[in-house]
Amino acid sequence: GPEVAACLDIPMVAWVRKVEEITNDKIRVERLMEDGYDVLESSLPVLISVVKEINEPRLESLKGKMRAKKYEPLKWTSADFADFDFSQVGLKGSPTRVKKTFTPQRQYKATMLSGSAGEMAATLYGKVKELNVVK
Repeated sequence: GPEVAACLDIPMVAWVRKVEEITNDKIRVERLMEDGYDVLESSLPVLISVVKEINEPRLESLKGKMRAKKYEPLKWTSADFADFDFSQVGLKGSPTRVKKTFTPQRQYKATMLSGSAGEMAATLYGKVKELNVVK
């Protein structure tokens, strides 16, 4: 998703659970978050990636089943790709190169604070500042 959007030079919205509105120049979507959802608006064109809950599958109608039974899928052979530049796709065509993968070592360290609420808040603020989380 993000790489495709970057290649197309368009914005991207991930984790979309519902498309609320589409007009000629914008789209409004609900994006799934850890503690709920956000409503976002984006200009078009935009690339969206969706969660599985966006669609509720339904049973096919009898007419649809009959149409599917008669359907002849499009078939491609290697001859259809005679003029295709394969260096532009797959591993050779990807601008991304993975040099190394690893599992990060997790280190859990807890510090128990004691004292009054003000003293504990000051200690916590000092530690957060020391770790450059705030300035």
